[in-house]
Amino acid sequence: MSDDDVNRIDCPRCDRPIRAVSSTGPGTHRAHPCGHLVSVAFARWASSKSDDETDTP
Repeated sequence: MSDDDVNRIDCPRCDRPIRAVSSTGPGTHRAHPCGHLVSVAFARWASSKSDDETDTP
């Protein structure tokens, strides 16, 4: 398993890799590029995972 596989975040609906989660309201969060709606909990988790990657030297 490569580092890319470990750090990859997948959409909880279709299991495709996501590049970003956009938030357009308090309860509206979408995974990109697939466009599926995701929960606020997933959006927060994905955000914290991407923050962890940028903090690593």
